[in-house]
Amino acid sequence: MALNDTKVLGAEQAPVEAPEEVKAPATDAQAPQHEEVVENFNPEELGSLSDKWAYIAAITDDSVKDNNTIKDPKTGKEKDISTGKIIGYVLKALEDGLEYPQTKINSYYRDNMFRFEGNVEYKVAKKGEEVQFTVAEALGLAAGPKLNGVISGGKVSVNASYTIPKAGGDLNSNPEILPARGFLKPGKGGPSLKELELRTAITSDSKPNPKNPKFPIVTRKIVKGFERFEPAIAEKPRKASAASAGALEDTYKTTRNAKAAAFAAAFNARRG
Repeated sequence: MALNDTKVLGAEQAPVEAPEEVKAPATDAQAPQHEEVVENFNPEELGSLSDKWAYIAAITDDSVKDNNTIKDPKTGKEKDISTGKIIGYVLKALEDGLEYPQTKINSYYRDNMFRFEGNVEYKVAKKGEEVQFTVAEALGLAAGPKLNGVISGGKVSVNASYTIPKAGGDLNSNPEILPARGFLKPGKGGPSLKELELRTAITSDSKPNPKNPKFPIVTRKIVKGFERFEPAIAEKPRKASAASAGALEDTYKTTRNAKAAAFAAAFNARRG
């Protein structure tokens, strides 16, 4: 069984970043490559829906163990805790008509929870409905002005912690992977989410691997009720084999080799 060990004091707390170096104002040539986000919203609506969603539980993949040291926010005492890897969240709608985002989970999700195919779709929740969110979906819900990063309708309040590319980063470098990341963390003075309710979506069994004893054969299963996450345990598409590379010889007179073109551009730029 694979392990994903970490040691975090005050789990889910955002890491402390070193202060950035103060630099002179950027010239046009040094300006960031992406425009600053400009939103059009009513300031009076900020946070107006935060208390209309309640945090219920974290969804875990128990085939990957996550070991942490949790620090009690009130007493400062530390304790070790072992859980499955958090791969999503359950939030409860406290009124009818609340919109929420939904994406398509694929076989890469367990490796990168911010990689998904297609567009983000929106659905409408009914009052009392418990909705299963991927990590990206929960962050997307909380990102709107009406929640503004806070979900406060339940017994505990949780905040969304975001990490965005630094100035100059390309927001569209890979259309399948979100450039912004993040997670939900407890509100001020709240307990670690790993100490609250956890709902297991993925379990696993392992058996010895006769071909390689160091790497057991792991079989993962989806827990009933979490079928939404079933694509996450599907086999990933196989990469093209070396033999298939010979197909280039069948198309080189009809289709431009994109990598060759890119290399040629860089190489020829150095011509005297």
